[in-house]
Amino acid sequence: MQTSIALPQVPAQNTSMFKYAVLLAIVVALVFSLAHAGADTTAVDDVWDQLSGWAKGAPGKIIALLSFMSAIWFGIVKPNYTNAIGSIIFCLMMANATDIIENFLAMSL
Repeated sequence: MQTSIALPQVPAQNTSMFKYAVLLAIVVALVFSLAHAGADTTAVDDVWDQLSGWAKGAPGKIIALLSFMSAIWFGIVKPNYTNAIGSIIFCLMMANATDIIENFLAMSL
């Protein structure tokens, strides 16, 4: 008794697909090597000026006041200290939002 394993033949189409895949990988590598990061550091200055104006102005003060009032509500009227601490932390973050964001933007490794 003779047992043999008959393996299927590899079709010729797989080798041509492999060639196309290698060619595609080379083209993608060439295209990605041409990409580079932009050097313009003033792209979002207008947006930052608007957001910092809101944080320093009336909208930021209103949000900070509302979160302080919610801290009082959760601390005294309806005691839930987790929500009260969260409201106080959010109030402090809104009061110092521009400083926090500027420090994050100025950080480097």
